[in-house]
Amino acid sequence: MTEKFVHQPDLPLDQPFFLQKPTKVDSVKGQVTRWPLRGVSGLLKLGVHGKVVAGGNGCGNCSDQLNNPSYIVVDQDYSIIISDTGNHRIMIWFEGFSSGKTLAGGGGRGNKLDQLSSPQGITFDNFGRVYIADAGNSRVVRWTPGATEGEILVDSSASKDEFNQVTDPRDFAWDNEGHLYVADAKIGRILKFKIDDS
Repeated sequence: MTEKFVHQPDLPLDQPFFLQKPTKVDSVKGQVTRWPLRGVSGLLKLGVHGKVVAGGNGCGNCSDQLNNPSYIVVDQDYSIIISDTGNHRIMIWFEGFSSGKTLAGGGGRGNKLDQLSSPQGITFDNFGRVYIADAGNSRVVRWTPGATEGEILVDSSASKDEFNQVTDPRDFAWDNEGHLYVADAKIGRILKFKIDDS
């Protein structure tokens, strides 16, 4: 079983972070589970029984299913944004809903601007745009809310300058100055980009 836990990319690195609602991705069962918290002598402890908040209807490609979910982000309304890697799409599951909505991709595996290939890490900016580590296409793409296709920000052929290329993007982080950090797994490095706000 592959497990990934929620992180909060907008928190300063020098501040302590406490999860309010721990969440786990189970790529084998195709579901996202959230646990209640219990404190014991100042220690954080997960409750015994988790609650499925996305998927859980077997692996598949319907709107109530996930296939190898890999990365998640939880927004301030407890909506869950999921990198549905096996379905080559990014899904959003609103709090309390029994099915999700496709935010990006979903047109099958491919390298067109309306497609993704094995998406991994996801993050958002202050304008609600989603950034996707489109690992199978060796690129980072940005989708504006309501858009039907993404915009390539950087890929493996973006420049002859190897420092402006990604080969296997996996995850992201932001700093307080608006720089986007990209983990490039294949080359074993972290890249830093200034993102154009236009």
